[in-house]
Amino acid sequence: MRDKRRILLGLGILAAVLIAAGALSAALGKGFSPFGLFAAQKPAVLQGTLPVIDPIADMSRAAEKAATEAPATKAPPTEAPATETAETTDPAETAAKETTTADRTTEAPSAEGTTEEPVTEEPVTDPPATEPPWTAPPETEPPETQPPWTAPPETEPPVTQPPWTAPPETEPPVTEPPATEPPATEPPATEPPATEPPATEPPATEPPATEPPSAEPEVPVVPDSLQAHLAASGYTADQLAGTQLLVVKGLEKPRCLVYAFEKVNGRWQEKPLGGLTEIPGIMGRDGMALHTPENAKFTPIGYFGLGPAYGEAAWEDTALEYHQIQSEDYWVIDPDSKYYNQLFKTHYGDKDWKYAEEMIALLQYYALCIFVQKNVNPILYNEGSAIFVHIDRLDNSTSGCIGVERWVMEALFRWLRADASPHILLYPGE
Repeated sequence: MRDKRRILLGLGILAAVLIAAGALSAALGKGFSPFGLFAAQKPAVLQGTLPVIDPIADMSRAAEKAATEAPATKAPPTEAPATETAETTDPAETAAKETTTADRTTEAPSAEGTTEEPVTEEPVTDPPATEPPWTAPPETEPPETQPPWTAPPETEPPVTQPPWTAPPETEPPVTEPPATEPPATEPPATEPPATEPPATEPPATEPPATEPPSAEPEVPVVPDSLQAHLAASGYTADQLAGTQLLVVKGLEKPRCLVYAFEKVNGRWQEKPLGGLTEIPGIMGRDGMALHTPENAKFTPIGYFGLGPAYGEAAWEDTALEYHQIQSEDYWVIDPDSKYYNQLFKTHYGDKDWKYAEEMIALLQYYALCIFVQKNVNPILYNEGSAIFVHIDRLDNSTSGCIGVERWVMEALFRWLRADASPHILLYPGE
């Protein structure tokens, strides 16, 4: 297509050049041809001028001669092909035919000497010769725009879509099917043997059944001295609590004897105080009794706890709970008071009792003393109060307390411990 366009373009340019040359020749020769080619003029006509060399005129003469020789045969074919075969025939041939027709038309005027008629024919021949070839290019341009449409690489994205469907295909090969969990029959294989050994283990525990007999040593071993006290008081060794024990055996009133025992490694043994295992002491003026109301002067019979300890000094060498006696300390002995058988301090401010022991006024006894937990938890009305083991003279009697010499109280302070849960056992011996 491009070669055809170039050929047509070249022919058009050639025709334009020929027309321009004809126009120039006509201007010089004062004659005009229908195709812009002036007829050949004789040199004699151009008076006083140089002869004109016109190759186109020569060509037209040759064409005119050919036309005069056979006018009947060449005239018909030139008129029809001039318009219809312009696109298919060679442009050079059409131009030659047009020149012959132009020469025929110019012969008559040339004889008459008129040049006006060819002027009017010039626009008729020019358009058909040049315009048809220029209409062809638009038909060839569309093919040039078609190649860009051949860019179908845009269809490649769909190619990427199939890979997205491939992942699901990999899911089936999940390793779950090959899971060898079913062969988990091994645990059962091991479980039966696991149960069989336990069957043999129970027998292993049976031999230790001999340990209970070893509990016999836990039964406290009591020396004869302590066993005699227990038998006389009506108590047994398994009723004893703690690991420290004071025993007060009542004699002829107001005398008594004091004994100390300590439990070590499950065995009770005597505890000498000041090198003595039997210590003299005094008790209530009226002796011992189970019921000890106020003003009866009886020492109580029974098994009671010991502590806390009280004294004059700010500190004492003892492992018992200890309180220094102050000027505001009173021990209430009034059964009608809510503080009955308790320590009362005047700063409490709600004194409701009529009778109480002013402890600081009785330091000759209470300088070192240990409370006997008689009538506590609960406190019963008129069942006794203010029972202590304290310092006293051996030629005296008490209102119900146990009196010993000072050195004995000092020894008791050093020996007794709150964590040993010390107790006292009082019983009448004779």
